[in-house]
Amino acid sequence: MTRPHTLTSLLAARARDDRPALYFEDSTWTWPEFTESCERYATALRSHPQSTAPRSRPARQGRPHVGVLLDNTPEMLFLLGGAALSGSVLVALNTTRSTAELARDATATDCNLLLAGAATESAAAELTRATGLPLHDAAAFADRAPAGPPDPADTPTDPAALVMLVFTSGTSGRPRAVRFSHRKITLPGAAVAADLGLGPEDTVYCPMPLFHSGAVLAAVAPALASGAAIALRRRFSASALLGDVRRYGCTYLHYVGKALSYAAATEPHPDDADNPLRVAFGNEAPPEARRRFAERFGCRVVDAYGSSENAIAIRPSPGGPPGALGRLPPDVAILDPATGAPCPPGAVGELVNTAGTGLFEGYYGDPPDGSERVRGGRFHSGDLAYQDAGGWVFFAGREPDRLRVDGENLAAGPIEELLRGHPPIADAAVYPVPDPQAGDRVMAALVPAEGARFDPADFAAFLAGRTDLGAKWAPHYLRIVPELPITASHKVLKRRLSDEGTDCADPVWERRGDRYLLRSRMDFGFDEEQEELRALVRRVLDGEGAGAWAAMARTGLLEAAAQGAVRTAIVLRETAARAAPVPALASLGLGALPVAMLGTAEQRAALAPVFAGEHLLTAGFTGPAPVAAHPDGDGFRLHGVRAPVPDAGAARTLLVPAGIDGGGTGVFLVPGDAAGLTAAGERVGLDGVAVPASALLGRDATGEAARTLRHCALAALAATASGALAAALELTTEHVRTRRQFGRALAELQAVTMKVGDVYVAGRALDAALWGGAWRLERGADPTETASVLESAALLATEQALDALYTAQHLHGGLGVDASYPLHRHFSTAQWVSRALGGPEPRLDALGALAAQDRPVHTLA
Repeated sequence: MTRPHTLTSLLAARARDDRPALYFEDSTWTWPEFTESCERYATALRSHPQSTAPRSRPARQGRPHVGVLLDNTPEMLFLLGGAALSGSVLVALNTTRSTAELARDATATDCNLLLAGAATESAAAELTRATGLPLHDAAAFADRAPAGPPDPADTPTDPAALVMLVFTSGTSGRPRAVRFSHRKITLPGAAVAADLGLGPEDTVYCPMPLFHSGAVLAAVAPALASGAAIALRRRFSASALLGDVRRYGCTYLHYVGKALSYAAATEPHPDDADNPLRVAFGNEAPPEARRRFAERFGCRVVDAYGSSENAIAIRPSPGGPPGALGRLPPDVAILDPATGAPCPPGAVGELVNTAGTGLFEGYYGDPPDGSERVRGGRFHSGDLAYQDAGGWVFFAGREPDRLRVDGENLAAGPIEELLRGHPPIADAAVYPVPDPQAGDRVMAALVPAEGARFDPADFAAFLAGRTDLGAKWAPHYLRIVPELPITASHKVLKRRLSDEGTDCADPVWERRGDRYLLRSRMDFGFDEEQEELRALVRRVLDGEGAGAWAAMARTGLLEAAAQGAVRTAIVLRETAARAAPVPALASLGLGALPVAMLGTAEQRAALAPVFAGEHLLTAGFTGPAPVAAHPDGDGFRLHGVRAPVPDAGAARTLLVPAGIDGGGTGVFLVPGDAAGLTAAGERVGLDGVAVPASALLGRDATGEAARTLRHCALAALAATASGALAAALELTTEHVRTRRQFGRALAELQAVTMKVGDVYVAGRALDAALWGGAWRLERGADPTETASVLESAALLATEQALDALYTAQHLHGGLGVDASYPLHRHFSTAQWVSRALGGPEPRLDALGALAAQDRPVHTLA
């Protein structure tokens, strides 16, 4: 067998090659310049004294363990070469980890020196304070090298010599430091270069982080083995990928995880395939992303099996079915994790090296052969796979991707691919959560596509129509997330998702029969951010009078309030409780919230002056008769009356729902100064008001925008009534406590305390319905369910809340009707809300119509 190369021998072989070795931003290094830089860092490392920082075990004498906290910069590569040439050990620290985690990593790997760059200087300084490690600037460190040629005797020649410690990505547990010798880097590099035909004329694009094994083994090592140049990018950017490939002439791209998905999701152009890229090589990209990337950019995509341990190698084989990794090597098997028996075709099992540990050289700090991965002389990868009938191997995920459902092993990968086939779903992650009886339940985190909203009925119909859906594949729980949590190497953190389960801030839907219903723990307590928002509103309003609106804009409250229905309700409740002279109900609850929820990008951008306090919005959410929208050329003309419309005369833009001739209902954004629009008090008339088609909120004419506006109005009015009632209760409680009559405080009279109790109960009932409705509205619950809860809140606002205000007024006696006393303002607010909602009768009619539907109107699971 040929003796494996060392990194030092590969560098020596390039020392007289005048071709480019490294491209980084606007700089280029030839191979002689590259190797000279490595030697300068090697000399600086040889001369660096051992640190006195605490160590967890004896380190190799005379050579430091160098903790490197860097993005992808040339210094990272020079330090790798310098460590190889000097016999030092490069410890690649993950720049995305916290100070406490980095301190644990640095201590566990016996670092006695820390190098960082400008982008990581602050994090490195915190790490130094936590560990006592000496900190140096990585770019200037080579200047410490003493003059004179190096001693050749100081250059390691043993391929088994330790050169680097690389932490696992942490997708299945706490990251651990894997030992990298020279041969662990050079052997895979040579294999990849040979398999994919890399040579000195190629350029390897390296955007993945160098503190993970993938970039070292599948980008740097193949370049060193073949003489190809390296085009290095600080951090991966999907939008910059094609420009970099063209700029540097990249023929080979290394990726990990979801990087291809991000690149394929960027805006396409007709000339995307006009580029030098020949092959993209990596692992764990979804099959659909591989297909789209290959077709769009005109290259071959090779998705291989890989891990930091590198104990099992499955080399890509041409001619296999889509998604196949290749065929099993002779000494690798797929075994049942429970029995250890070989798995039949189609059954998911664990990849095991039955002959030993391959290139795995242990985790740093573990005793030889002491890793839990090595059992009985075999290496258990913890990775899942299955074979088809033709012997082709398919990756099925890592340990968190293995589910045991009703006694059957399931793999997450095939389920994820099926879920991604639903057009409104951009991405999916499947993982186990405990089944109360035994085993696991299937849970999926879904990322809606841009502009799409999760529709549980549509999703259930999609599953019902899939003939390839396994009997136990249907997710029991669905978590709707804006994005999946990922590591720096773009791998999904399924362990975190699995640990959080259904106990999370995101909306979770539960499968009941053939439907998905929104789960609610009936716990509407505020999270930390919401509590901070409420406290900020109180501080701002308590310190301002006529300038309160400007102060709310200045502190960012107006923009923060529009970030969700719950936040809007918090702000409206607090402004009402303080009877603040601000147009919050109109501009935020009736205007900004529905635009933020459903508006086009252009319409949402137009909210900027609203959040700055410069423009006001309002909505004509109700009126004596529906507004009609008649098509007129490329736009519409609006006819009708809306009332009441709060702050109608001051609003720059009004939201007006209207029925469209020919079918459909939409909400139109109407300028306050439009010709034909008249505002008299809270009455707005529209007499042939012309609006363009782009004025349709969210460009929606299906009725969804009108329904959302109605729900926002119900939530906003209920929040306003809740704030008024809460303030009235506080005033009343203080009044009966301090007001004395016939020598006794009113609070000592049982009849009085019972009346105060009635006010309290009315407030609690209203709040329960308010927060339940706002919570559902924000999380995109079933519209019927949301409507039923919000209509209940509106009914309570028009009836019980108003009755409670009458009681509070009565308990105050004559003071309660004094216009100069604060209670009068709260009573007037509640009366206006009840009037705007039309009183209890329309609310009862709406609830009756909802109850008549053949479905539950809300779920309290």
